[in-house]
Amino acid sequence: MALDFDTSAPLRSPQSVTALVEAIHRADPGSQETHWLECKSTLDFGSKADRFAAARAIIAFANRDPVSAGRDCGGEAYLVVGVAPGQLVGVTEVLDAAALHDKLRPYVDGPQWSVDYFKVDGHDVAVFTVAAPRPGDRIHSLVTTYENNRSGTVFHRGVASSPPATHRELIMLQDRLLQDPPRPLGEQFRDAVEQGNPLVVARLMRATVQQLQAARADPQVFPNTFASRQPVEQLRQYLAMAQSYQELTAPLLDQLITACAWPNADHERIWADTMAALAQPAPLSDTVTGQMRVGATQALIVEGRDDRLQALALLPATLALYAGSISAVQGRNFGALRALTTDATVPWSLTHPNLRVTVIERVGPWEALSRDDSLALTLRAAQVASDDAELEHLLGDIAQHRRRKPPFVASSYLFDALQPHFAGLYGLTRYGELFDETEIMFSLVVADQMAQDRVFTEPWLGLFVTDASHTVRLEDSRYGAVLAEVNAAGDDWPPLQAGLFGGSIHRLSAALQRVTDYTKQMRHRVF
Repeated sequence: MALDFDTSAPLRSPQSVTALVEAIHRADPGSQETHWLECKSTLDFGSKADRFAAARAIIAFANRDPVSAGRDCGGEAYLVVGVAPGQLVGVTEVLDAAALHDKLRPYVDGPQWSVDYFKVDGHDVAVFTVAAPRPGDRIHSLVTTYENNRSGTVFHRGVASSPPATHRELIMLQDRLLQDPPRPLGEQFRDAVEQGNPLVVARLMRATVQQLQAARADPQVFPNTFASRQPVEQLRQYLAMAQSYQELTAPLLDQLITACAWPNADHERIWADTMAALAQPAPLSDTVTGQMRVGATQALIVEGRDDRLQALALLPATLALYAGSISAVQGRNFGALRALTTDATVPWSLTHPNLRVTVIERVGPWEALSRDDSLALTLRAAQVASDDAELEHLLGDIAQHRRRKPPFVASSYLFDALQPHFAGLYGLTRYGELFDETEIMFSLVVADQMAQDRVFTEPWLGLFVTDASHTVRLEDSRYGAVLAEVNAAGDDWPPLQAGLFGGSIHRLSAALQRVTDYTKQMRHRVF
């Protein structure tokens, strides 16, 4: 089937599926199908013949060669029901995925597949997605005999049809079965970090950021405006988007946590480029076309029409800043901490391209989460609510401004959001210590940025002030322990040696004095 359709990436958004359906509809009648696509104007899943036809297509798609399959749509294949060249009729019945799996299970059991329905020009079109074949996959065959097709028949997708496999195709499938499956990305990344291979580290990090960006480009999940004018509905949408950002960012966070604990000067540029790519503003068109390159001008953040959602688009960068920095503090890798916070600069906004700021100025929680008190409260409410009913009650109160914003609510949200990523590494007590020490470092960096005439108007404090409020003397708190460490080490303090504060003890001393003064004020005033 000659289609006017881009097959450079898998279908990941309703827009891309709609484009495929429209391309099928526009194709010349009688056009030949492809090794990654089969379309049916209609299928009746109450009919054995049609259930077998769908199962045969799924089996055949799953039995393709991984290399050949990978040249289109990331290796995925699609059975599209309800459209054919010159015909868009839709399906007669919308069945849920569980019901369809039950109907097809007598014929196909093993391949990974899913089904979704999409409304196109008023018609419901069913799209079956068959997972990309991989080395090590088993050979898939027909489960139950149907007419002349005996149980155990191995179907293989050729150029445009799904006949039983030939001798050569069976040999290919046997070879595929005997190949080692690809190693998980996390293992590859960990090995590259431990072996000190910056080229592989950069490539894998770039791939993760690009996947995040591709998912972020879906305007159905991440619109630039609120769908409702009702305050409580806006809070629900804000919460849903924040949770989606968290899920999308999880692989990147795990990579940063793995890598930033390992001191390696060759990797510091990678961390700076990664943060710059996450933080740099870009117009919507750049994001949609997926042209981001780590360290280049294309990037992740979309300048939207609603300031609150535009700020929320910084959340992946804020989470990455915290995750990587906590790991760097744990590993005493202050070169990585410098790279994550101040090495890279980005434009403040598209409207102020000549005003360049450091990454920490652009993506700190005061930017992503604190534009409106109700928004940080909303994220925290989802964490503390015991059930959906309590969450709805809290959202109603927040929308009506009946909830007072507690101190450091953004930090509290980030603490709980990131803790699962560190659960297998440290206990809760050690994680709390590292989180506080990281926010102390952020506060000192921000205070130093103030002294350099940056955009900050006052120091930024975090949850470590809560710890300080529970001690009789400031010296007995975690912040006090950092003060003692600096006083004992002087010019040899490791963060100074790594280049933070410009390597200047005088700049560090000024930052310490400013943060200490504010901490002393806040520890007695807000609790």
